[in-house]
Amino acid sequence: LLLERGQRLESSLDKTDLKFSEFEEYGAKIGTALLGGKDKQPLGTVSSRSLIQNPSARYLGELSWRLGFMLAAANLMIIAIASSRINPRVGRTGNLVFSMFAFQVYLNFLNLGQNWIAAGEIGFGTFMLALHGGVLLVGLLWLIKRHNNWGWLPPANFLRELSQTRRGARTDAAVASPAASR
Repeated sequence: LLLERGQRLESSLDKTDLKFSEFEEYGAKIGTALLGGKDKQPLGTVSSRSLIQNPSARYLGELSWRLGFMLAAANLMIIAIASSRINPRVGRTGNLVFSMFAFQVYLNFLNLGQNWIAAGEIGFGTFMLALHGGVLLVGLLWLIKRHNNWGWLPPANFLRELSQTRRGARTDAAVASPAASR
């Protein structure tokens, strides 16, 4: 680090005096070695192979984040296919807004999961299965629902038939009741 034409103010913790100096040029060498040692190496610089070979909580958190992006891409593609049905009454931006919201929520869970795994609050496999498996399950169920043209609620005629069947069962029970009492 090289500074030019400036002032420097030095103080020490054990003394109460201050030292003031002016300089034309001041240089300080900043080391190339990492301050925290090899354990504090930025995780972005560690290879995926090293993350797998050294399964510490910190490394597993980073690995879940890296693998999570690949799984998220596949899961979000399934959700995009499932949500691509167009309803002319909603407009064209409804699915886009939903997709952006789904991506943001998924990304937040990826980041949360990385921190939770690194802190040891949740296991690597548990998190991966819960988040990515859960999103995959929801996406596939949504595709199945759309493929079979199922609604979220039963059709109105099904509910009518169900209520008529129940009324018919009550009527049969009422008719059978006097005969059973004789």
